[in-house]
Amino acid sequence: MTADFIGGFCKRGFTMSKFRFLAGLAGALALSAGTFVAVPSAEAGREFKKSIVQFDDRGASAGEKRAERRARRAERRANRSERRARRAERRSERRAERRSQRRAERRAERRSERRAERRSQRRAERRSERRAERRAQRRSERRAERRAERRAERRTKRKERRYERRKHGKRYRNRRHSHRHYYNGFYYAYPWWLYSAPVVYYGTRYAGSNYDLHVEWCEDRYRSYDERRDAYFGYDGYWHTCISPYS
Repeated sequence: MTADFIGGFCKRGFTMSKFRFLAGLAGALALSAGTFVAVPSAEAGREFKKSIVQFDDRGASAGEKRAERRARRAERRANRSERRARRAERRSERRAERRSQRRAERRAERRSERRAERRSQRRAERRSERRAERRAQRRSERRAERRAERRAERRTKRKERRYERRKHGKRYRNRRHSHRHYYNGFYYAYPWWLYSAPVVYYGTRYAGSNYDLHVEWCEDRYRSYDERRDAYFGYDGYWHTCISPYS
């Protein structure tokens, strides 16, 4: 059969190269091998191996082929669903990792912000405490200075207000007609502690003072001025000391 097949090609006048010739020869051998009847397995033995070329079982029905196709399709669908499920799991895992990373970053940022806020608050508190301490120190220093100044002023006033008989005249425990100004348990002829007026002792005046100018000013100002008392009689019925710019 192969010879006739090859001879027919040659008679028709086809010029074939070596490659085409070998290909045609192999196809013819394959077709001729399919016509032979398979040797029964009982006769050839159980250890007989099939030939390298395997053929499809031509005796299978159309229903069986459809069932096989359906099963293959179902397997493919199952494989696709498994792949999709794996992809979805991987995506969900990646999303969960990204979410966890973002949460961790946000937590770290919040912690850093809180720490910075706490540090700024502590610094502000320290600054306010230092300012309060400085203000308290300044206030205490000012108070101490004021107290010292007040004490010094009091001392000077006390020194100035000290009674001197030669300078301020006599004083009495009881009130008299000529001594009617009260100060520290005594009555004086005039209030020497209120102003620095010239002092008269037994009708005389001290040298070096502006007593003459004071008397002239008081006489010109008040008609009822008494040089001995150094006072004038007011409309209220009392004697008042004369206070002049020279006193």
